[in-house]
Amino acid sequence: MKKIGMVVAMRKEVLPFLEESGAKMTMERVGKYSVCRFELGEKELFIVESGIGEIYASGATQMLITKYGVEGIINFGVCGSLVEEVEVLHTVLVEGIVHYDFDLTAIDPVEVGQYPGMDVVIPCKNELMDL
Repeated sequence: MKKIGMVVAMRKEVLPFLEESGAKMTMERVGKYSVCRFELGEKELFIVESGIGEIYASGATQMLITKYGVEGIINFGVCGSLVEEVEVLHTVLVEGIVHYDFDLTAIDPVEVGQYPGMDVVIPCKNELMDL
């Protein structure tokens, strides 16, 4: 994987990471998005400030794929947890996702959060987990 995208809702979530990296960065404006690009060894990292919410994050993710050809996406930032063991500064690797606010139960025989023809939990790619 040579090109990696990072989606962050708010700049203040990623500023300490950027300042600590010390890498030479370039900034670019793509539509409503600010994109920061820098090299990390043999890899290129593209960081986009998406704005808050899943709609903004999905638009920013698609832009990274379409414009820069990123091969993987990291969602970076502050989040809540339903598990007491997850504390501040912990890194969480997601094995699968559930679209909890998606409900087709009135028109399809599926569970809340389930897309027709898919499991409720959509698994992440194992090769990305290994990285």
